[in-house]
Amino acid sequence: MKPVNLNNLSQKPRGSLDDSTTENNSVSSGSDVEDMSGGTSDQKRIVQGLKKTIKRNKTKINELVAKLTISEMQLASEKEKCNHKDSLIKSLHFSIDLVNQTKELSIQKTQNQILDLQNALDLRKSNSIEPNDQITIDKLNAKIEKLECMVQEKDDKCVELEEKTQKYENDLQERDEQIARLEAELKTYEDKLKEKDDKLAMFSKTTENNLQERDEQIARLKAELKTYEVKLKEKDDKLAMFSKTTENNLQERDEQIARLKAELKTYEVKLKEKDDKLAMFSKTTENNLQERDEQIARLKAELKTYEVKLKEKDDKLAMFSITTVRGHENSEPHVLLNCTKVSSIKFVTPHNFIEPFAAVFEDIPSAGPDWMVIQRRVDGSVDFNKRIGSFWKGFGDLSREFWIGCEKLHKLTSGRRHELYIQLVDFDDATAFARYDHFVIGSWDEQYKLLCLGAYSGNAGDYMRSSHDSIFNKYWDYNLQTVYSFWHPIDCNLNGKYYGSKVVLKNENGIFWGRWNFGEKHSLKSCKMLIRPKP
Repeated sequence: MKPVNLNNLSQKPRGSLDDSTTENNSVSSGSDVEDMSGGTSDQKRIVQGLKKTIKRNKTKINELVAKLTISEMQLASEKEKCNHKDSLIKSLHFSIDLVNQTKELSIQKTQNQILDLQNALDLRKSNSIEPNDQITIDKLNAKIEKLECMVQEKDDKCVELEEKTQKYENDLQERDEQIARLEAELKTYEDKLKEKDDKLAMFSKTTENNLQERDEQIARLKAELKTYEVKLKEKDDKLAMFSKTTENNLQERDEQIARLKAELKTYEVKLKEKDDKLAMFSKTTENNLQERDEQIARLKAELKTYEVKLKEKDDKLAMFSITTVRGHENSEPHVLLNCTKVSSIKFVTPHNFIEPFAAVFEDIPSAGPDWMVIQRRVDGSVDFNKRIGSFWKGFGDLSREFWIGCEKLHKLTSGRRHELYIQLVDFDDATAFARYDHFVIGSWDEQYKLLCLGAYSGNAGDYMRSSHDSIFNKYWDYNLQTVYSFWHPIDCNLNGKYYGSKVVLKNENGIFWGRWNFGEKHSLKSCKMLIRPKP
């Protein structure tokens, strides 16, 4: 192969290596950009791109190795040709030496013959020259000239051989220089190939690290996805429970609406009767105008009297009437079975209430007499895990644990100002109290909202203040699969689950008062809520 072709071959791989380096750098930088901006949704695309880049780089390296192999084969061929020419030159040198030796021998032999002839000629001259001798001498001279011509031809051939030898030596030197240049280029290619191998190893290691990081990130994202799926399932369960609770509440509302519609229909019937009576009354008064005027005057007077009496009744009802539990005046006192150990149970009739209800009254030495107990928790004998409708009406046992009912509290506190007294006992038998001087509960339409508490006094802490202006609502405990109802239980809950010992509550479902102990909620042994009219 010619040197020009070898140079072209050496230039072509160098360009391909540079292109490969540029492409590798661009791919590496591109992969870095993808690492910075890619999200979890591009993980597979990035991995596939890296795999394609590695495969492409391996293909280019294989091509470079193939080209390097071809160059080595060409270099070996040139070396073989040079070795052949070396053998040829050696053969020529040997031939030249042999010719030179032969020439020298021939010249020496010829010179010896000439010398012999010359001696013979001189001898003949000294004696006498005969014609035959003259002929012999001429032949010898011709032979000498012929030999001299042959010697000259041999000299010319030796010169020609020396010129050819010099030419072959020059070609051999050029070949040696070309081989040295090719070896230098080959070493350059080997260095570049080693550098590419190092870069490829570093790139492969970086790629493996990136792939490992991607795999770890994918595993972490899968774990987070699984966590979110669990949370989503919990939310679905909560939503299902909330839907079920909502359906129950809607059913209770529908029942209450049906009840109100029945009452409305009753009032409509009564109104129609009144209208009929009024029509009859109007017809009668038209027949006798004078009697009508007199009757109107008399009715006005009676109406005024009734208004005065009604006002007196309203004033009495506003304070609420408390009567002892008795039958008819001449009958014996009632015996309240299963509550004979309760010292003071009285009937209470709030303003606009349909019928009286029984309530427990107690005296508090430090706060005065006639306090009505509206809630009591002492031993967990009554299950407070009830529907919200039960809390509206009231439930429990007056001799043990009970809740008096939100509707009763609304009737009592809306007709007259009341104060609230809360007694608390922990499992160390330590007692505390909280007192509020203006306790008001809203109506059913207001969802029995805690409208007012007034000023606080006591030693238990003003922790019911956080429940102010919140509705009386039902809350779901997903850990225990139970419900509890109270005003927003941020800092206190007296209607939660009863625990028979001191425990740290995990949520608000328990009897607790305040979060002052490092934010933790500790269960209480007993609690009691009492109210009475404000003097």
